[in-house]
Amino acid sequence: MQGDTTQRTEIFRDVEHAANLAPTTINRLKLALALAIPGHPSSDPLAAQRLLSELLTARNALLPEERILAMIHLQEVEERRALHTEAQRFQQNANAEQTRQSTENMRELQVAQQENQRLREELDDALEKLETITSIEQSIREREDDADQP
Repeated sequence: MQGDTTQRTEIFRDVEHAANLAPTTINRLKLALALAIPGHPSSDPLAAQRLLSELLTARNALLPEERILAMIHLQEVEERRALHTEAQRFQQNANAEQTRQSTENMRELQVAQQENQRLREELDDALEKLETITSIEQSIREREDDADQP
């Protein structure tokens, strides 16, 4: 696969160089098609869209077959860009939902922690009262035991 990537990169550089050196219609069309390749490191859908649109609006610049090819690739680039935009929107919505859910979870956690603290304080208070009652009962028993002894 590395050879394929290297070869594609060299071909792209050659096409770009040719378009810059001699900006003929065919060289610009080749560059636009190269820029439209999805997944290629030098892919630039926006530049491809712009260049293909320019070529299609120029009167008699393209042969009928070239015009059809350019129209097909322009439509493909536009659809890919629209899908990319929609994917970004979905990702942003998912991120926003995740943030909202996280915030809600944090709020619920804080409420639960406050409730735990309140219950802990009530338990401490109840234990203190129980200890006092136990102490009073023990004191009463000791007095009763002292009273029963002659």
